[in-house]
Amino acid sequence: MSKSITGILFLITFALYMPAKAAELSVQVYPQPLIAGEAAELVLNSTQGAFPELISLPEIPGLRWMGDVPRRSQSTTIVNAKRTSSAKLIYGFVPEKEGDLLIPAMQVRLGSKKVLTDPVELKVIKRSADARGKMAGKYAEKFDKLLFMKAGLLTDKKEFYVGEEIPLEIRLYGAEDLNYRPAWPDIETGNAIFRDYSGSNEENPHFAYPTQSHEKIGNQSFIVWHFRTAFRPIAPGPLQIKVSQTCTVSVPGSNKRRGGFFDDDFFNIGDPFGRSEQERCSLTSPVIQIGVKPLPAAPENSSFLGLVGDWQISTELPSANWKTGEPQTLRLRISGSGPLDTLKAPELQTPGFRTYPPEIDKTASANGGAEKAEIRYVLIPLEKGPAELSLSFSSFDTKTGTYKEFPLKSKFEVEKGSGSSDGSQAYVNAMANNPTASALTQEKGRTPSAILYLKKDMDDAVRVPLWQNHIIAVICLFLFGPLVWACGEFWHFRRQRLANDPAYRRRIEAGQRRREIQKKLQSASPSEFEALLNNEIVPCLNDLMGYSPGTSASELAERLPDRELAEAIKEASQSLYMPGALERSPALRERIQRAFVKSALSLLLLSASWQLLGETKMAAPVPNSAPEAIAAYDKGNFEGAAKYYAGCLSTQKASASVLYNLGNCLYNKGELAAALVCYERARRLAPRDSDILENTNFLRRKLFLPEIGRAGNPSELIANMRDALRPDQWLLLAVLAWAAGGTLLAVRRLRQSLHWQIPLSLALAVCVGALLMLAWQSCSSYSPENGMIVGKNVVVRNLPSEDASVAAFRLKAGEELTIEEQRLDWVRVRASNVEGWVRKSEIARLWDWNDYR
Repeated sequence: MSKSITGILFLITFALYMPAKAAELSVQVYPQPLIAGEAAELVLNSTQGAFPELISLPEIPGLRWMGDVPRRSQSTTIVNAKRTSSAKLIYGFVPEKEGDLLIPAMQVRLGSKKVLTDPVELKVIKRSADARGKMAGKYAEKFDKLLFMKAGLLTDKKEFYVGEEIPLEIRLYGAEDLNYRPAWPDIETGNAIFRDYSGSNEENPHFAYPTQSHEKIGNQSFIVWHFRTAFRPIAPGPLQIKVSQTCTVSVPGSNKRRGGFFDDDFFNIGDPFGRSEQERCSLTSPVIQIGVKPLPAAPENSSFLGLVGDWQISTELPSANWKTGEPQTLRLRISGSGPLDTLKAPELQTPGFRTYPPEIDKTASANGGAEKAEIRYVLIPLEKGPAELSLSFSSFDTKTGTYKEFPLKSKFEVEKGSGSSDGSQAYVNAMANNPTASALTQEKGRTPSAILYLKKDMDDAVRVPLWQNHIIAVICLFLFGPLVWACGEFWHFRRQRLANDPAYRRRIEAGQRRREIQKKLQSASPSEFEALLNNEIVPCLNDLMGYSPGTSASELAERLPDRELAEAIKEASQSLYMPGALERSPALRERIQRAFVKSALSLLLLSASWQLLGETKMAAPVPNSAPEAIAAYDKGNFEGAAKYYAGCLSTQKASASVLYNLGNCLYNKGELAAALVCYERARRLAPRDSDILENTNFLRRKLFLPEIGRAGNPSELIANMRDALRPDQWLLLAVLAWAAGGTLLAVRRLRQSLHWQIPLSLALAVCVGALLMLAWQSCSSYSPENGMIVGKNVVVRNLPSEDASVAAFRLKAGEELTIEEQRLDWVRVRASNVEGWVRKSEIARLWDWNDYR
């Protein structure tokens, strides 16, 4: 009993005072090393956003705290959409004697919990030279011998070419016992561009991160700071390089404030806390003069890539499996030394091939290694038969002063496209003077510059509504669990197929409702007439004519062949916005009743023939097969390809590949918002398809919309997990877990020693979690109320009328919204906590399979 109590007390103590994790709380001391008698700072840094709170200052022999009220500092940085917060608590102290100093573990309150910091071992030294009095006079007399700079090129060359990268090093010498603070050097070069070092040095992108060394000149020891950079001239002629640098020399006597890069303890220059007088000192180095020569004329029969330096280029091109209409990739792999900023991808002249715009990936070296880049061209052969590619690429070699050419010659046979290639590759190495050099490794994190290609396999139709896809498996698995629990073994199987024509079924049902609507018209009161018109008459006429179920009264009036009925419905729809207009106009109601009775039967007979005529008219320009549609797409006939893929859509079976291909066609036609609607619908049918996600994000960037599928916080991660499966797949997972639970309950009767509690709990958790995801999807990403703007700069009105006042905001193409209400051809929408009325034709529902063409 006593051991249990002791263990519980230990766990409570450990939970209350858990060691601080490096990711949550860190302890830092500035400056390093500590100097006896001079002020320093103890910094408690929290990355959790909340300020840490030191419960009590420890009593430390040889250390004097400078007050018990700390200073506070808070900062926030955002890098690549990742936010990092830092909250600092700063205590001042003075080490009173030299030697070893130990700051013990301290209790810190961090939010709602208490943590223990790690002990900090410090070294306190005594200043070797005093900057006061005699020493200050010594510095004033021999200042140029204690602090000076040198600048020089890291090469013996005196003449360079335009675009050639020139390395430069600046060395700052400061006496070890001199208290100074340097600034970044200032370089004047005129017609030159500096290399970008922002990836490794955020303080100054013109320099690499400075390094430190020690050097002894005569009897004086110096700390040497090395500032390295590189630049490239952009114009021929003489070039002068002037280097200057400002340093602040401190003499004890007054206060100053610290700040900037060189106040960091990394520089270890002593006394950064401002108890000294400051004297600014400007240092210069002798002017460096060089000559810059222009590049000679590039070879006429070669494509110059804009590279100047020492470069090697290898090409990769498939040598087999070329088929018409199927894309192949030509890769130029580049490696060497020099600036990549001048790299350009020339346009290829390839008769018999369609060439897409090239993509360029650059990988700048951060550690002095080789610079790497890759250029990719997508080639699509248009004709079968023998083909030849004869290309040449070049770069300028600064060592020899000549152009290096890298030819590519390849002959191959193009077959008629009937399927995809097997992906076999042959590498054509065109590296000059280095035929055995290997290809570069493909880098990650590339951003595409164009949408991906069409999908050839379109046998991925999904039944809609989605619950129809796994209905048999869901029913069987749902019944399997309880039945196997009750009797051990029982199977139930049932198959249901729906193969009816929805348009035909609508016409038959409308004909059956016709007499019932006529009776309602005769007995309807004036107050009931509006609801009868919108909910009965207009839908019945839509079904008879084969129009979309969402066609409004005004749109229907423009299409009806019976002009008497059309005029009556149009007048009635306009009167709906005037309260009491229908009640005061019995003649209008009688006209609608008389015209409806007379025209309903004729519409029922004529609708079938109009539908056949319409289908015959649409079928003429449409390709007859998927290969023909792909060929039309490759030849730029995006209109014909779009008509083919639109004709493949069905309200009973929805294919993600068909929607994806239709989106590609609409994108190339310039209908970006409509293409994004197709991609969003395809993504809901195939949520784990990477091609659909890439094209969706590419188009969202085009429309200045945020990307999807990337988790920046836990809530977005959970939402991505939710949309990893479709609702029918979550349902299938739930019934699988249900069946597994029933099986476990049955097996436990057979094997008494089976530990079934944990597996049963897991099965129950999976079942409940899947059902929760299913319910969440039904009211979020798969809700039929989700819509998207397909118009450009859509005007939002405060009321459903063209004469209503305009809202203070507009909706841009591709913006997602929620549909709150629909009234005739107007829809009330909500987007970003504002709402208003827009035309129905300017939005599209993302999950409405009765009207998604």
